Amino acid sequence: MAGQHGGKRPGAGRKRAAIIAPEPILELVELLERLPRTAVGRQRRCALALAAFGADDRQISAALGMDREQVTQLFGTDIDLGRIALQANIRKELMRAALGDGRPFSTAAAAAALKLLAPQDKSRLDRGVST
Repeated sequence: MAGQHGGKRPGAGRKRAAIIAPEPILELVELLERLPRTAVGRQRRCALALAAFGADDRQISAALGMDREQVTQLFGTDIDLGRIALQANIRKELMRAALGDGRPFSTAAAAAALKLLAPQDKSRLDRGVST
């Protein structure tokens, strides 16, 4: 009987890579716990968490059952905070990988992470900013 990873004996062959836990800069749980425990607080936590996991404005508004403009007006600050947490944590993980901090560097993973760091909705960048 062949081993799980192609070796002739059980336990032979290529070993699985060790799972390295991320070390986030901004803890999402801490950010969420700061928000009030009301109906609006639940909506704010939802918006912040979805943004921190990479959801765009359209997905967040669909999850909350509101239109995009209303979500941006009511929860724009929370969405921005979630995206800041996402970007900071991705940058830290990219640096850990590039420096060889316990994990191999993956070009595909780096490309996917950099895609998440790119602005998703350019109109959001101009909201409330005059130059």
